[in-house]
Amino acid sequence: MNQFPFLLARRFFGTMATDKTSARLALICFTSIALGSCALLVTTAIVNGFRRVTNDVMQSVHPDITLQAFDRTPLSYKKISAVLKKEFTPGCTTHTPFATESVLVQSKNSDDISHLATIEGINPTTDQLVRKLPLSFGQNNQNLAQILAKKEIIIGKALAEELTLTIGSSLSLLHATNLHLRSQSITFEKESVTVGGIFKTGLDDIDRALIICSLDLFDELFPETGITQIGIHCAPHTNLKTTAQQLGKRFKLDAYAWHELYPAFNEAMALENYALIIIIILVTSITSLTIASLLSLFLFQKRHTLAILRAMGIPQRLITQSFLLVGTILVFGAQVTGCLMAIAISLLLEKGKLIALPDAYYISYLPAELDIVTVVTILAIGSIVGFGICWLTARQNTSLSVMTALKSE
Repeated sequence: MNQFPFLLARRFFGTMATDKTSARLALICFTSIALGSCALLVTTAIVNGFRRVTNDVMQSVHPDITLQAFDRTPLSYKKISAVLKKEFTPGCTTHTPFATESVLVQSKNSDDISHLATIEGINPTTDQLVRKLPLSFGQNNQNLAQILAKKEIIIGKALAEELTLTIGSSLSLLHATNLHLRSQSITFEKESVTVGGIFKTGLDDIDRALIICSLDLFDELFPETGITQIGIHCAPHTNLKTTAQQLGKRFKLDAYAWHELYPAFNEAMALENYALIIIIILVTSITSLTIASLLSLFLFQKRHTLAILRAMGIPQRLITQSFLLVGTILVFGAQVTGCLMAIAISLLLEKGKLIALPDAYYISYLPAELDIVTVVTILAIGSIVGFGICWLTARQNTSLSVMTALKSE
């Protein structure tokens, strides 16, 4: 008797080969659930892909955490570096010094000095360990350290296009000489430099108004400024907000994580999470209704068979278990099929770069990223909900009166 639910479920699946109505109902249900799961996972993959790309773009420009004085005064880099290595490892893996000031940029073939930019002096060796700027250096395969060692600069693509500059072009930087003096006038000095590289992040305010040079060149232009900021790279899965608070408290400095610079971006990510929750609820609801409809129709079609089984003394509990098994197999099989379809589509979108995107986005193609945790979570949610709906539907429909079922025939 313990094998009865499995035998009856196997029998019902066997009759689908000859019963076209039952087979059609099962196919419609299977396809609907599979497509729903596939659509849900592909949507999640695209959202995760855009989130990954956006994070990569932001973190290619900004370190995970930045330390600076509240009044922008110079920092004692050596002392802070020693404390970071002693007290904040392994959470804070690497760090680098940099300094920022403002300059006016003038092309060699123009008298226009209206282009205001931020110039950032960096240590090219340690800076590459903290962030990954998307750089292009032209020929000779030179690296960042080699370019900046020759007192060349790196500018954003948008700024280069505005000034009609290419790699190897010369330009002038106009920098103030009396930054720390109170005066009604300001004096500028002109420094001729060469473009050694161009970067493109996709962030217009960065590509249009950032110039990168070595700390040596920066010190020549602004000898009194010193190190104004320290960029810190953290280990994966580190809570950046908590770590920034600990750093700020320890050094009595302004410490902030990169995402605090973009509150609108954080709000957009929160809205995406809400949208995903709504989509999951909608798809799960549609799947539940599909399962309930199929089982109800299937059980209604088999009501005469159910009545005969009840009349023969088969307990209602075993009949309910049989139809619960039928529904569970259909639901789980459809969920797995949908997940496999979603994985294949996501790989095609990511590896094949099938759908091109306009320049307004941070990436040239539609990204998609699926991880095993997301797939298992969606599969588990769909299977649990499907099992619950199957149980409720089977329990309600198999409780039909034997006399009523036989009279209807």
